[in-house]
Amino acid sequence: MSENFEGGIPSDWTTSGLWNATTSCLPSGDCGEGTAAYYGLTANCTYETGDTTVGSLMSPQYALEDGTTNLILTFCSAVVTENLGGYDVTDLYVNGVAVSSIPESDNWQQVEIELPNVSGNTIQLEWRFDSVDALYNDFRGWHIDSIMLNAEALDCTS
Repeated sequence: MSENFEGGIPSDWTTSGLWNATTSCLPSGDCGEGTAAYYGLTANCTYETGDTTVGSLMSPQYALEDGTTNLILTFCSAVVTENLGGYDVTDLYVNGVAVSSIPESDNWQQVEIELPNVSGNTIQLEWRFDSVDALYNDFRGWHIDSIMLNAEALDCTS
């Protein structure tokens, strides 16, 4: 699976809160071309709404073949928040389970996460942003781009 948001947020993806696809407010560095998924307001390049803000960017469910192993998720991320523990939380969920908090980075960074304990026949990815409070939300927010999910499948024959 791969997604780069050049055509916007795909119709089979789900968004809530401030998630949108844009070429505005982009971080520096190399990652993809042009459009990215963004948690923020493009008018002022912040997530300052005057209130607490929460939202998610969720992929559709992708079928996994029997014997799928070694799932590796890579994506580009840039997160600028107040960077104070417990506030402005940026987490990745897989099948509804939190697997990683995504670190702050003013510029694009490539994130690579091994997903060894995915159970079931499908996988669904979700990036969740939660400001936790209504204070100090005048930072750029979160950009995601160039998502790629790679998997190996074991093929056993007699």
